[in-house]
Amino acid sequence: MALRVIRAGKAVTLLWNLAQTVPPPPVTFDPPAPPTVTIFDPSGNVVVSAQPAARVQSGLYAFTFVTPVAGPGGIWSAWMDLIDANGVPSGSVDGTDLTKATPAFQVV
Repeated sequence: MALRVIRAGKAVTLLWNLAQTVPPPPVTFDPPAPPTVTIFDPSGNVVVSAQPAARVQSGLYAFTFVTPVAGPGGIWSAWMDLIDANGVPSGSVDGTDLTKATPAFQVV
């Protein structure tokens, strides 16, 4: 997948597909609580911290972010954390394996 190029001041929608991968075949799932999204600028500074993602459909979550008009330009990245039933960020839900994306985009 090619890196998405976004003009400064425009919106980018990031998508994550969550699926149990063991045993095959992959099966999409919803975690007990909405996952949260953190976005980093090109210098690694957190610009969005642990904001909830929106459920699009089973296992598919989205987060829309408007890039700053004044930049900075460069490669931005985002991370999604799954939240367990106790409200604690967790890389897995009930010990299952999952598909977790780290979207990146370039602001120009």
